Amino acid sequence: MSGYYTSSGAGGRPNQDSFSIRFAEYPGGDMVQIVLCDGMGGLADGEKASAAAVLGFHEWFTHGAKTFYRRGLDWDWLETEWRGLVRELNRAIYTYGQTTGCRLGTTVTAMMAAKDSYRILQVGDCRVYAMEAMPTQLTVDQTAAVHKMMLGQLTKEEANRDPARNVLLQCVGASAKCRPVFYGGSISAGGMFLICSDGFWHHMEDGKVRNHVAVSSVRTEDKKEKCSWQPETYFSGICKDAVEECVRMGEPDNITAIMIGTAEAEGQ
Repeated sequence: MSGYYTSSGAGGRPNQDSFSIRFAEYPGGDMVQIVLCDGMGGLADGEKASAAAVLGFHEWFTHGAKTFYRRGLDWDWLETEWRGLVRELNRAIYTYGQTTGCRLGTTVTAMMAAKDSYRILQVGDCRVYAMEAMPTQLTVDQTAAVHKMMLGQLTKEEANRDPARNVLLQCVGASAKCRPVFYGGSISAGGMFLICSDGFWHHMEDGKVRNHVAVSSVRTEDKKEKCSWQPETYFSGICKDAVEECVRMGEPDNITAIMIGTAEAEGQ
């Protein structure tokens, strides 16, 4: 099951975040694809780029999920498919920008979870966290600040505050080429994940925001009884509370948080 919440933030800008959540049932389990794209706020028509990228993945799932299952959940095949999809999306968005004379682009973070495994495609700086005792970041931001951190020029804490955290090394559509990075791993029983845009993770180190999402991984029978354990309502409520806390803290950027959980996490 899943839940989500999105906001334009405290800055009054148009919301350039776009996302899609798609489920499919197959013998032996369920499959879920989550895509979150953050249109480039400093570029014109960023919302068009993010919507186009999300639509591309949304449409791919219609036929791709069936083929993925028929191939026995072949993760190497999935990576090849998604890499080709990003290549086509990048070409289309870049060509549109060149033709219209407007520079636009978007981050793309896509996650597929099936059976006991997951894969993540990453272009840009949206993040995926595993919701364990405390959130554990699974992706690496493709930003100038993180690059400086890897070179030993900044600590992790400094990189989280450095202005270069907002400078992307690549995004889809802003240049002729982009190279997605993949991450993968196993899903434990009751596993949960958080997918969020940078407007959200800017405040993940803040105790109030972190506590809102961390509570999802330590649900008690009391919480289950109070909310009659409706997973969509529960997860969306967590996302809403955390996003609104970011707005109260003055986050000027768009803010999106998405949570997904496996069957045990849903109390089934």
